[in-house]
Order: sequence, then C-alpha cells, then structure tokens
Amino acid sequence: MKRFSLLSILFIFIGIITYGINRYIEENAELFILSGFVSLFAAVICGLLAITKNETGRLKYLSIMMAFVVLGAVTWTEPFQIIRVLTWLKNT
Repeated sequence: MKRFSLLSILFIFIGIITYGINRYIEENAELFILSGFVSLFAAVICGLLAITKNETGRLKYLSIMMAFVVLGAVTWTEPFQIIRVLTWLKNT
C-alpha cells in the first residue's frame, strides 16, 4: 500500500495551492505562507516515512524530490518569505 507516498503528494499539492493563493491576492497573508511551508514539511516527513516503511514503487522518491523542487522554486522566486513568516510568528 502506498499510503504515505500518496499523502506526501497531497501535501505537496496543498502547499502549491497555498503559495498560489498568496501570490495572487493583493496583500501578503503570512498564514498562507506558513501553511505552505508546513504542508511541504509534512510532505517530506511523509516521504521519509514511506521510505522507512519500505513502500513499493518509486513514488516515495518522487514525492521527496518534488517537495524539494517546490521548496527550491519558492526560495528562488521569493527568498524573503521565510523571514517574513518568522517575524510574523515572533510578533504574534
């Protein structure tokens, strides 16, 4: 059963959707950025769990690779998002 691999792919899509919502709204919503980071982090954790549980197939490796590619693309296009989220968390 590929439960953790599929869950990892789901978290990746949730992260992409939240970054897309944040990108197209007028004001910066730190909650969307934070939820995107958390969902991508959860995707990596689920991918690692899939590897430790020895799930069949190559989807487990693809999900971890996709999560790092998405995180790299977000960091490349908007490098100060993580600083804004950390500042927002500190001030709340």
